[in-house]
Amino acid sequence: MTLEITRVGLDELAACDESVLKRSAVKMTHVGEQTGPVLTILISSLYYLPKMELFGGLRGDGLAYPNDSLPFLMHFSVTPREISRVLSVGFGFSRVPAQGPPSLVFSALVVTEGVLGDEFSLGLADAKRLHAALPAALDEGNGVGRAILAMQRDVAYR
Repeated sequence: MTLEITRVGLDELAACDESVLKRSAVKMTHVGEQTGPVLTILISSLYYLPKMELFGGLRGDGLAYPNDSLPFLMHFSVTPREISRVLSVGFGFSRVPAQGPPSLVFSALVVTEGVLGDEFSLGLADAKRLHAALPAALDEGNGVGRAILAMQRDVAYR
């Protein structure tokens, strides 16, 4: 089952009040070439874990998301302030014209009375740059988040 999602820009999602961002999530799916599975990353607000099917309403035409159907994913929680910063970093990359075939899909949701969301894909070079920029959006003490980002980066972009 796919819910209706109202598409809004990542800048609008990042600008949401922290009380709204308590029910938000970002999914990073590697869709580029790979020699083995690259686990999807789910970043969610504290105490909120969305069903993965919720992201289905954002999927782009013609892109396959095989790593989303793996039996495992990597997950870490963040504060509403951190997820706002993650969304802001994502927004900066969403404005970059795609270079080459898609390598990474960045999907974001905020659940309010309805569901707001956006998704974009990046080519290999920009996917690497996004991965390098995201740790700075996390609080200094979020070692789990930094480790999970590093794991996907190391497997996908070695």
